[in-house]
Formats: sequence, structure tokens, C-alpha cells
Amino acid sequence: MGLVILGAGGLAREVLQSVKDIYATGKFEGICPLGFIDEDQSNHGKIIHGLSVLGGFDWLLKASPQLNLAMGVGFPRIRKKFVDNLENLGLRFRFPALIHPTAHIGGNVKFGHGAQVMMHNSITVDITVGNYVLINQGCSIGHDTVIEDFACLSPHCVISGHSHICEGADLGSNVITKPGVKVGAWSVVGLQSGVVKDIPEKVVAVGCPAKPIKDLA
Repeated sequence: MGLVILGAGGLAREVLQSVKDIYATGKFEGICPLGFIDEDQSNHGKIIHGLSVLGGFDWLLKASPQLNLAMGVGFPRIRKKFVDNLENLGLRFRFPALIHPTAHIGGNVKFGHGAQVMMHNSITVDITVGNYVLINQGCSIGHDTVIEDFACLSPHCVISGHSHICEGADLGSNVITKPGVKVGAWSVVGLQSGVVKDIPEKVVAVGCPAKPIKDLA
């Protein structure tokens, strides 16, 4: 069956390329990308890299229950909103884990449904990656790390061993964590920050060492 990407922006195009690269390996035999879903009606009917923006979430009401979906947005709160939208519409589709063929995946690494691992990542051993997690290009994730649902790692994050990235945490590009630290749920860590102590939930933290500068509702 086909696969539809939720979102039609820059990340959606990157996800499309990743799906094509996976499909080319034969691991997704029989599953090919069909198009995009976007709530912005001005985008409906547009052609992006050869595929159409099919419509909004209402388009899925008439889709086959065998359809596969992939997240095409990076912001954790929007990814969560998309899942909530589907549940509110009573829709249940499969979100396969998408692991790019250039990613190095070690032993005893577990991926939840809808997890996405983009190009050139190194994920070592004994790691748990939750549902709808995004690990963008060029990240390194050390042993015994836990990354909870909806968390997002922007390009070139370095997550040291025994780190704990909680639900919905959003780490900017080039963030580095000290071994064993926790980033709280739904917190944002600014780009190039160094996390050397636990970050509480629902804050914005920046700097090296990263410190909270703003509370998030």
C-alpha cells in the first residue's frame, strides 16, 4: 500500500527523500509514497517533487485503512496535534518506523511506531526510541539512552550515554549532552547548547552550560 506524508514543508520533502531511499533498498516493498496532507487549503493540488498535496485531514476519511502515514513536520507539539487530530476523527493508520539506510544502528535498539531516523546517524547499543520521535541528520546517540515519544533531535546532536530525553523535548542543532542527564518533557534546548545538568520540563534552555531562560505554558 501507499504512504502519505503529514505536512508539505521542508521536512516533508526530506522525509519523502528518505522514504524513496528506503524504498530503493527493497525494505518497503509494495509501499510507495503517494502524496502529502496539509491543512493549508492554498497548498491543495500543488505538486511537490512529483507528488500532489492531496488535501487536509478530511481527505483521510475516505482513504483505505491499509494506508501508511509518516510525519512531515518537526515540531513536537505539532506532531502530537496531528496524532490527536487522527484520534478525534476516529482514524487509525499505520505509522511505520522509517530508518534511513545510511544510519548505523547497533544491537538492542528499539524503535516505536512512527519513529524517524534520517541520514547519517549513529545509534549505538541498548537504546529505546519512542513513538513519533524524529532523529534528524548526523546525530550520535550513546548507549543506554532513552528518547521518549514525540521528542525531536535537530541535525548533529550528540547525546551521550545514559541520557534521558523526555516526551516532546525539542533539541536544536549541535546540542551536546553530558552522560546521564535528563531533558524534561516538552522543553526546548537551543542550538549549540551543552546540557551538563538536568533540564526541567516545559522550559527553554540555552547556553553552555544550558540554563532555563523561559517557562513554557
